Amino acid sequence: MDIDQSPPETQPLSNPSPGMTVRLGTCDDLDSLVDLGLAAMPMDPQWDYRYPHRLEYPDEHRVCIRQSWARFFRPDPGGGRRVVLFVDYKSNASSHSTKPISFSVSHFPSQTRQEQGHEVPQQSAFADNHPSNFSPVSSTMCGNRRDWNPGHVEAFRCAVRAASDGRFASRYGEKQAHLQILGTHPGYQRRGAASALLRYGIKQAREEKLPITLFASHMGQPLYARFGFEDRGTVVVQVDGEEIKVTLTAMALEVTE
Repeated sequence: MDIDQSPPETQPLSNPSPGMTVRLGTCDDLDSLVDLGLAAMPMDPQWDYRYPHRLEYPDEHRVCIRQSWARFFRPDPGGGRRVVLFVDYKSNASSHSTKPISFSVSHFPSQTRQEQGHEVPQQSAFADNHPSNFSPVSSTMCGNRRDWNPGHVEAFRCAVRAASDGRFASRYGEKQAHLQILGTHPGYQRRGAASALLRYGIKQAREEKLPITLFASHMGQPLYARFGFEDRGTVVVQVDGEEIKVTLTAMALEVTE
């Protein structure tokens, strides 16, 4: 998770800091999303916990992460809508080329609400991204992947699900925006990119009158705390009988007008 040292005062979303622009992602950004994720996520301890053999099998790791993350650009079969955001960076004013340096993936409930005289659409801008738009990958490879520890992956999934039910769903039900992933390329951290993505997400949640929930690593927790997220308890991910573990912090922000 990104540690962003910029202050949380509101800045224009289209220009968070010089050379940076926040935009919505599309299915054409899948490889950029994967590249950024593979650069940023290993800084989070849970990544090596789940994928301890990623350096031994880098090609397999990338293929299988790509296969998994393609779902972020597809309609959610369980309901709701996913929102993928990027921060693009232009190194100088005269340059016409930009590159993505930071990203976030959020999940919003699927609902149409008429509030303050406008409708919030039921589907996101990515609802027409049909699975046929994505290049096929080897399901056999990922079914027998060697980059992960399946016991740790299952422990992580179970711990997060239980915490989601106990810390968030018990209070908010489905009426919550959940920040699933936030990451910044290591070479561009502490420049305000992650803060810009948070501001954008908070604005969207405020418009839909939704709280925002997330699970933070120890690296990301200070950033979220500066934006007003409250600690909702520690989540321990550990396989019975093992000493190795990772901890997350459940956090929530109840946005107001």
